[in-house]
Amino acid sequence: MTKSKRSRRRAGRKALSARDAEVAKLGRALSARDAEVAKLGRALSARDAEVAKLGRALSARDAEVAKLGKENGELKEENKKLKEQACEKAHGGGPCPYGEENKRLKEDLVQARKINSAVSAKLIRAKPNVRAKKGEAKKGEAKKGEAKKGEAKKGEAKKRGGAWKICEEPDRIVEVDPRACQDCGCELAGIEGRCSRTVKRLKIETENVRYDKVKRRCPRCNKVHTPHTPGAMPGCRHDLNTQMAAVSLKMCGMSYRNIADIFRTVLGIDVAAGTIVKMVGRAARALEPLHAAMAGMLRKAKAINGDETSWRINGANAWLWVLVAERFAVFKVEYSRGASVLLSLLDGFKGTMTSDSHPPYNHVGDSHQKCHVHYLREVKETLELKDPGPQFWRFARTFKKMLHDSHEVAACADPEERKRGAARLLARLDRLISKDYDEPNCKRFVKRLKRERDHAFTFIMAGIPSDNNRAERALRLSVIIRNITGGSRSRKGARGHAVLMSVKETCRMNGLNFYEFCVKYLDRGSPEASRRAAAGPAPGGEAWPFPEPADADADAGKTASKS
Repeated sequence: MTKSKRSRRRAGRKALSARDAEVAKLGRALSARDAEVAKLGRALSARDAEVAKLGRALSARDAEVAKLGKENGELKEENKKLKEQACEKAHGGGPCPYGEENKRLKEDLVQARKINSAVSAKLIRAKPNVRAKKGEAKKGEAKKGEAKKGEAKKGEAKKRGGAWKICEEPDRIVEVDPRACQDCGCELAGIEGRCSRTVKRLKIETENVRYDKVKRRCPRCNKVHTPHTPGAMPGCRHDLNTQMAAVSLKMCGMSYRNIADIFRTVLGIDVAAGTIVKMVGRAARALEPLHAAMAGMLRKAKAINGDETSWRINGANAWLWVLVAERFAVFKVEYSRGASVLLSLLDGFKGTMTSDSHPPYNHVGDSHQKCHVHYLREVKETLELKDPGPQFWRFARTFKKMLHDSHEVAACADPEERKRGAARLLARLDRLISKDYDEPNCKRFVKRLKRERDHAFTFIMAGIPSDNNRAERALRLSVIIRNITGGSRSRKGARGHAVLMSVKETCRMNGLNFYEFCVKYLDRGSPEASRRAAAGPAPGGEAWPFPEPADADADAGKTASKS
């Protein structure tokens, strides 16, 4: 045998051995698969046995229900027989005389209901439905929902659109009597009924008033005094109602040209856009002392919410700041976004500053609270947009649970319990930020939380909200105005916006009407102006016309737990 044949045989034997090994391996896999199939078969048999058991139990339950139904039917029959026997005994052994009478009365009742429905439908088509105001029906008068015969109810209204529209008592009554048909023009004859409708009409009247002022000399200082024009500002030929209407429209985001167009077409007052600009600027300058008074009161507040947003002054970048206390808000426009703006307004402030994570807010106030809503918002954005790993998902779940628990601790009435709860939360936060993380998002959050560790749970003991929503709500209208107008054209216009927005937001927080408040406040000849002059100056050089912030801040602890 040659060498090549021997090598071929050895190779064949090796291939055969490998094939046998593969066959053996497949046999073992098949045996394992058979064992698994047998296991599943046993599980299936056990499941079938359980299903059969449940079927037997259900059959037994159905049999029991059927038995109870049968017994119930027998009891009903027995009850019926007992009633008949009792009725026969009560009437001397004869049949009950009330059975036929009861059946006849039921038929009469059904017939009466049908007649009543038909009559009601005819009455509803004949005249409008009316409804009395709540609490107006007195003794001897019509009941609620019914009109007294021959009289119209006070506050009569129609039902339109599926809801009751209750109108006020009319100032005057106008009778409308048609004479010709609206379709064919034929003369109408005969009165078929009456109906009424109350409409609230807009009444616009303008008048030119000349005030003849009497000048008088003071015998003590020998000065000649000229009285102020009632209801008007010095140097303005329009009264305060017209001026503050323009200011109110401007503070809603309208342009000066659109305001002038509304005045011309709706009010019948022909003014130019430049006149509207002067009206708004004059009102802002007149309210600057009040703005200074509110800025002075900021230092006395117990808690302040701060925020800022971008603003444009003649195309240049600037910042609109807002500082919100319990009962008033102060706006300021500056080119800087640094701590110098806050130090100029809050130098000496000893309360708690609530803000986002912008670092300049850390330079004012004795204590600080970072906004929890900003934390949760950033966690949500990271989870949705940055595709973090499983480590950050665990970190986010733990951190959100911690914030949720902090609000439950703040709701406790016992101060000692809140103090212990705050200590436990700080310990949990320390454990969370002391771990080693490989996820970049976790590292970023841990770095921020280490920097703001002492400012995360201040609200628990300070009795203030844990969010910065008050400041963000105050900025919302300014953001809308900025998106419409693009900001201010001059530094003077930006300051005027800050002054007017401060007064407007303060009026909103105190439940006052901005238009009415400014008309009364700026009328120098009104009793309100005399009262302010007699009250004396407030910190900032102006008498305080709003409810005292100190009284409102005393209730800060009560409102914080609700927030």
